[in-house]
Amino acid sequence: VGRSRRPNRMRRHVLVLVPLLALVACGDTPRENTMLDADDGTCGAYVVTNADAGDGPPDRVEKQQCLLDAFAAGDRTQLDVELPTDEGDPVYFRYTVVGRRVVEVRTDTTEDPLGTPAITTERCTVLSVVDGYLTAGGCTAV
Repeated sequence: VGRSRRPNRMRRHVLVLVPLLALVACGDTPRENTMLDADDGTCGAYVVTNADAGDGPPDRVEKQQCLLDAFAAGDRTQLDVELPTDEGDPVYFRYTVVGRRVVEVRTDTTEDPLGTPAITTERCTVLSVVDGYLTAGGCTAV
């Protein structure tokens, strides 16, 4: 009895596509998501480690104020922040001002082995600094 070779070819194509789709999905992190237009600004980035979590990097306050000013004015800009979990694993945040008093917050917990790995995006209408950390409120999932 003869067997069709078509399923084997199909399986081979699927096996090639799966890794490609995984690569595409992994590239969408707060560190790599949508680039700003040439006219848009950036407040830069900073990393807080468990060793300096109390004070943070020396330019953190200036970068946070840059984002707060853009948020109040509606100037499209972004700030990337890396914060550690208690165990020291990185959690990435990308704050992108998309309008006056509207900020999009992308959170990437994919490198936290004890948490739930995910990339989430929320649009928020409140942005402030509490105890040295950016805090967003009035958020809805995007």
